[in-house]
Parts: sequence; structure tokens; C-alpha cells
Amino acid sequence: MYIKLDIPTEFEVKSLTDLPNLKNLMENVKMKVNKSQLARELNVDRRTIDKYMNGFTPKGTKKKTSKIDVHYEVIVDLLLDNSVLVQKKRNDLKMVFQTWLYWY
Repeated sequence: MYIKLDIPTEFEVKSLTDLPNLKNLMENVKMKVNKSQLARELNVDRRTIDKYMNGFTPKGTKKKTSKIDVHYEVIVDLLLDNSVLVQKKRNDLKMVFQTWLYWY
């Protein structure tokens, strides 16, 4: 009997998402995975390695819009108008101060 296995000879585990492929490879070769060594290399717990090898996929995050996004244009307009007023008021106060210095 001749069985041909398509097994990659070089396999590098760079992240937790590569672990299911490693598990399949090791099962085909009839070898055991050293989970403790993988855990040390990936800086995670060995139970996390086991969880990801069994097919765990993390839930994706939801893209939520901010409640302020609806009013973004109005806020920007108000801030721009206010900054001009603050700048003008600051210049007026500076002018008053310089005038007082000149008089006294």
C-alpha cells in the first residue's frame, strides 16, 4: 500500500492563528505537540495554546459610531467660531493693556 501525504516540511508558528494547522500536521505525522514550549515562545499560557489548537477563534469587535458623530459638523462650526472670538478678545485685551502702558 502506498499513501502519499501532502505535508509541508517547513512550518513556522508565528501567531495563535497558526495553531490549528500545526495540530493537523502533527496528527498526520502521529506526533505530539509540546504545548509548554509553544506557550513560552508565544508568551501565552499553555491552556490558551490548547484552546486555539482546538479551533477557537476570537470574536470580532463591532464598529460602533459615536453619538457625537451625528452632530460633528455643528460642533466643528461652533468651535471654529468660538476660537475666532477668543482670539479677537485676546487681541483686544492686549491692545488695551498696551494702551494703558503707553498712557502711564
